[in-house]
Amino acid sequence: MTAHRLLAPLLALAVLAGCTGEPDPAPTPSPSPSPAALPTTDPDREALAAVVAELRTTVTELRAALDRAAAGEDDALDDAIVLLVAEPDRVTSVPVDAPPAAEPTEDEADDAGGAGTDDEAPTAVSPAGGTAPILPGPLTSREETVQYGDLLTRTLGAARGAGSAGEPALRFLADPLAGDLGAWQRAPADQLDAIARAGTAPDLQTTEAAVLDLAGEAPRALAWVVHGLTVPADAEDAAGRALAHLAIIELALDQLE
Repeated sequence: MTAHRLLAPLLALAVLAGCTGEPDPAPTPSPSPSPAALPTTDPDREALAAVVAELRTTVTELRAALDRAAAGEDDALDDAIVLLVAEPDRVTSVPVDAPPAAEPTEDEADDAGGAGTDDEAPTAVSPAGGTAPILPGPLTSREETVQYGDLLTRTLGAARGAGSAGEPALRFLADPLAGDLGAWQRAPADQLDAIARAGTAPDLQTTEAAVLDLAGEAPRALAWVVHGLTVPADAEDAAGRALAHLAIIELALDQLE
């Protein structure tokens, strides 16, 4: 048998062995990071996180002030009220029988929310540290312009700007914090007048019923602070009742991410 006749079968066997061998494994793609692991750079979400952090600071300082008031410390309720509302005088001096404030006209809303001078803009009353209050003053704006630096208005705006990421914050603002968010935007003066009437009711039993009729734990806590300021004999009891409403806010805030 010649050499080329011997090589031919050997070559055929080599080709057959190569066709029937195990295929090379496909390259394994490197894992990509999950969405949860990606850093958040959305400025709207960052703005919401910042204002929620401010809210936590105010709530912490409010608890400290109410704890001091419940322990009998003089002037502690004065510190608490400026953490709760931008214009304390509105809820401590409004007549008990005052009718609800009229909703502003279109021109009045424009004036309240339009670009004016610094002298025309309402300013917040805040404690020495400059901590922002939770609730706004009585003026309003169709454009929802922040007027008092209050945390309700600012958190509401930031939560809406954050889209779906802001939905938990919106739910927190409505329940348990403030109640009817639309009412606070349309006519905050009405909300403050209702708080004033509840806090300045003639006796403790009437006050208790009126406070429970309010919507939102921050308004209820504020009404008890008003009661403690207007009836000094009840100051410690009123502070303790305000703390009970604050505890509900704290629990919900702890669950807010």
